[in-house]
Formats: sequence, C-alpha cells, structure tokens
Amino acid sequence: MNHPTPRRSARLLLLPALLGLLAGCGTEPSRFYTLAPPAEAPAPAPPRMPERAIGLEPVEIPDYLRRPEMVLRGQGSRLEVLEYDRWGGTLESLITRSLIRELETASGGRTVLQLPQRRDVEMVNTVEVVIERFEAAQDGPALLDARWRIYQDRDRPLRFGRTVAEEPVETPGEPGAVADALSRAVTRLARDIAAALPDGSGGGV
Repeated sequence: MNHPTPRRSARLLLLPALLGLLAGCGTEPSRFYTLAPPAEAPAPAPPRMPERAIGLEPVEIPDYLRRPEMVLRGQGSRLEVLEYDRWGGTLESLITRSLIRELETASGGRTVLQLPQRRDVEMVNTVEVVIERFEAAQDGPALLDARWRIYQDRDRPLRFGRTVAEEPVETPGEPGAVADALSRAVTRLARDIAAALPDGSGGGV
C-alpha cells in the first residue's frame, strides 16, 4: 500500500486553502445605502399620540426599481444595475419613511402616519404618491418624477399634483452621492405636497 510522501501531503493540504483564497478574492462585499435627511434638518419632536393626523399610503414605485440593487440610467433606454451597491431595505419602505419624516417637517410639525393605521386617530387628510422615476443618470443628475393626490377624510379627492425634482449628484455615478441627491429630491416632493395641504396642515389654500 502506497502512502503519500510528506511533500505530496503538504500539496494536498495546500490545495483546498488556495482554492478558498482565490474564491474569496473574487467576492466583492455589498455596500448598503439609505435615504438620509439633509444635514440641516431639525431634530424630530418628541413622539406623542395625536388626535388628528395626516395619513400617507405606502409609496408606489415602478417594477424596475423593485429590487435591492441601486439602478442608474444609462444611455438611451438602458438601465444599469449596481450589483454590490444596494438599498438598506425595500426602496418602497425607504421612500415612504423618508417622505413621512420630510412631510412632518414641511407641514410645520404635523403628525404624519403611515397607513393602514390601527390606532384610533382621525385622518384629516390622506396622501397617495405614485413614483414614475427615481434614479440618477450614470453621468448626470438624480431625478424624481412623482404624481400625488390629497384626499379629504380619506374618501374625497381634494387636490392633485405632480413633482419633477432634479438634483445634482456631487460625484456622478457614485452610489453614496446618488443616494444623497435622491434624498434631497424626496425633500422637494414633501414640500410640494405640504404646500398643497389645506390650511392648518401645510399652509395651502
């Protein structure tokens, strides 16, 4: 019976380690991003149980954005999916939470709650938002294109609007800079909606 020599045994032991090292070298770690408030945003007010509030339905986004990876707009109709640059949650939930935060600020501190809401709180207005575009060009600005609707008492349509917000990207194509620019676009969306709310909500008429 033949036994492996010490040199051959060393080679057999080194082979799996080498293969593992090569496999590790080919794997790039994922990077995760969120939608952050602007640096100058005021600190949030202490939480309280409101008697009346503004209700926000979950934001709707296009099918091409329903994925964890960040998407950039390429030449023409081409979309570039960044495999290792991902959102830190579903994009729908990130936009919805960011819009709630920015709406509360833009409406003068009014309470905004995500629907459906189980608490016994009266919704003086309900807001629906449908986003048609939410991405940045590979070599250009970030763009948010959204249609929104404000309801009175959650049933009667009160106002309709559209926000097209273009924000410069400090370093075009860089995912962190893209996330920052899209965050600013959400702030502009919130200001448009708040301005259209009836008196007592956002200063609208």
